[in-house]
Amino acid sequence: MLGIGLYPLPLALLLMALLLFKRRKGPVRLRCFCIAIEPVLIAAFLHAVFWANDFENSTSLVSGLLTAGAGLRTGGLLGGLLYCGLEWALSWIGAFLVLLVLLVTAALAAARVTPGMLIDMLRPPVYEYDSEEERERYEAPPELPNLHVVRQQRQQMRGKPDIANYNIPLDDEKPAPPVLDDDPSEILKKPAAQTVAQARRKQPLSPAEFLRGTGQENIDAPSHDILDLVQQQAEEGASHAAQPGEGTVIQMTPQGASLAIEADDLDDFEPARVLDFPGISEEASLEVGAPPPEPIAEDPIPDKPEKPKSKAEEKREAERAAEEMAARMAAEMDENQQAPVPPYTKPSLELLEEGRAASSAGVEFELQENSARLVDTLQSFGIDANIIGIVRGPSVTRFELTISRGIKFSRITALSDDIALSLGAVSVRIAPIPDKVAIGIEVPNKTVTMVPIRDCIGSRAFRQAASKLSFAVGKDITGAPVIGDIAKMPHLLIAGTTGSGKSVCVNSMLISILYNSTPEEVRLIMVDPKMVELGNYNGIPHLLIPVVTDPKKAAGALNWSVGEMERRYKVFADNQVRNLSGYNDLMRQKKKEAQYAEDDSPDNYQVLPQIVIVIDELADLMMVAAKEVETSICRIAQKARAAGMHLIVATQRPSSDVITGIMKSNIPSRIAFAVASQIESRIILDQTGAEKLIGKGDMLYAPIGGGKPQRIQGCFISSEEIESVIEQIKQSATAEYDEQILEHIERQYDGDGDGKGKNGSGGEGEEDEMLMEAIDVVMDCGQASTSMLQRRLKLGYSRAARIVDQMEERGIVGKFEGSKPRQILITKDEWKEMKLRQSDLH
Repeated sequence: MLGIGLYPLPLALLLMALLLFKRRKGPVRLRCFCIAIEPVLIAAFLHAVFWANDFENSTSLVSGLLTAGAGLRTGGLLGGLLYCGLEWALSWIGAFLVLLVLLVTAALAAARVTPGMLIDMLRPPVYEYDSEEERERYEAPPELPNLHVVRQQRQQMRGKPDIANYNIPLDDEKPAPPVLDDDPSEILKKPAAQTVAQARRKQPLSPAEFLRGTGQENIDAPSHDILDLVQQQAEEGASHAAQPGEGTVIQMTPQGASLAIEADDLDDFEPARVLDFPGISEEASLEVGAPPPEPIAEDPIPDKPEKPKSKAEEKREAERAAEEMAARMAAEMDENQQAPVPPYTKPSLELLEEGRAASSAGVEFELQENSARLVDTLQSFGIDANIIGIVRGPSVTRFELTISRGIKFSRITALSDDIALSLGAVSVRIAPIPDKVAIGIEVPNKTVTMVPIRDCIGSRAFRQAASKLSFAVGKDITGAPVIGDIAKMPHLLIAGTTGSGKSVCVNSMLISILYNSTPEEVRLIMVDPKMVELGNYNGIPHLLIPVVTDPKKAAGALNWSVGEMERRYKVFADNQVRNLSGYNDLMRQKKKEAQYAEDDSPDNYQVLPQIVIVIDELADLMMVAAKEVETSICRIAQKARAAGMHLIVATQRPSSDVITGIMKSNIPSRIAFAVASQIESRIILDQTGAEKLIGKGDMLYAPIGGGKPQRIQGCFISSEEIESVIEQIKQSATAEYDEQILEHIERQYDGDGDGKGKNGSGGEGEEDEMLMEAIDVVMDCGQASTSMLQRRLKLGYSRAARIVDQMEERGIVGKFEGSKPRQILITKDEWKEMKLRQSDLH
């Protein structure tokens, strides 16, 4: 068909594939069409060059082209027919030119290159100038003025009449007769007092000309110090003014260029317009120019002339004006040169590793074998079931079954251990399938496929998530990425044994937040009693305070969070909004209005960020400061949702003393990893199932409003990936910790260390409030025992035993001696003296 055009055909197909791969969304039909017809045009063009006269227009033309094209000797059927048709219509020359034009046009269209672009690339650059002077200014190097010529011109101008002695009226008004201390003849001999330029013009001086006349042009010129520049200009103006008899003032610019102002150029000069130039004071212009002139009164009164200032006062005022102007210019330059704060740059997705395709060798055989075993096992127990679907996920395979009427679901769940034994699995999980009239039996795969976090963060669901607190959870049993939203949860409880994937899940949440939000949108507070899981996040700009590792300081951080929640609600009430999003919308609107108001500033209206509090190990905090931690967590969980504050609490010991009932009731969203028993699964999820998980990221995800827990393989992120992401964030931005929060935590920590425990629930070193009364009872009875304190003081056993231990620490009673009462080591008189000393101290 194509003949010689078969050679460029693979290249054309490759180019089309690359184009379709690179441009999945853009219109590429025209470019693909041009690439596709290139082999045909090449075949027709080569046929016109080499085999133009080998075939005649007859009935054997088609068979001849097919036969020759099969041997790759001509343009083939398509190329040959195209050439023959053009030759019949336009002759050989016309056909050759048309094929050449079509070939070039198709190539240019495929490459998206226009003829104008080709011309621009081929022709050399041409620089156009408006005039010859402009060409010389751009191409010729700058030349310094010839000082000898300037000096000769100055000598020639000395012989001309001194026009500076003429009296020039201002605005057609008669000037007031100045009061002179010196002889008028001496005043007339003085040189011109003001430095001016372009005096022959009748319009006011431009700002550039005025600055040039006062020696202040090129303010932005290179200089070591702006103060040195002003001082140098003042010294030069004073040196030129000290030469009497000269009518010319020469000012030197910082580059060394000179500017001469002739005395005979003062025709039609208007001094009032020069002195009224905005932004430049009269004293500043006098300081850098010639000596100041005698003051001219605005409303001259002949009988009460204004007394002129002395030379010392004028000098001081000129120096003061020069200093003020220098300070103003230095402040403007510092403001212009101040580097803006760079915006937060989100980390690159290239820092995360791509996932590898799972091997499918032996998968089909494994599924068929397990299906047959499953049906046989159920039939052996008298349950008729049919498999209607098999879904293989990253970690488990779900067999979807339908059962006959009259068979209870509990009969199948009771056979979970037998089914696991028949399938050779560690455990199986049996649960109803949401939105389906079927039962799902989840069997662990022999090889677990890792789910890299890049597959979830790079998915469309994560990119299109509107919330700034979206995070990558993992992939469900169908392989689809699952994206969670902390703002909707609004608090999350994570539990699982060591090695089940709990810490990796917390890290994946934090990395997702760093990829999805800026420090102005989300701030973090991290508590890590283990000191090794979250410590590498120190230094990122999202942190309000450094990662808290001391359990007692963690209680202070939670206490500050409660105070911040109350402060936000007070601010919401003052502005009559209900939640954080309404408040931020109001602040943005007021900030936009303040930009056009004269008596208001946009800086007065700042949006509030969302705050996420991450606690990696709750059990350790509950052992040190149980009451304070539980109270703070419960208050935040109850009220902080509308204030934009959210909790993520993780623990590896999901027992009832760690996750209390009131705490669990206020944290509605849960993630359960593999646990040891059904009791722990019920504490986390209020149902069984977590004890059947296989670990390594296998989880049950139960967000608020989600119904039944969903089995998900959690995404994995390595330590190297975490370090690379954090390092890139630290390079682009620095952390700005809140000193007020740190001071609040330190005060709370110091207060807890010095205070006394209440109700006997304190830690070591805290004195029970019933201790003094218990010692009085022991002294009266003459013996010390726990049961006696229980009866006399109506205390519980644990509290009474703790009071006896405190007596032993103080040296009041002896050590434990089995069933015998403890010995009393002090007398009543000694005890009374101890009480008196203690009362004196207080």
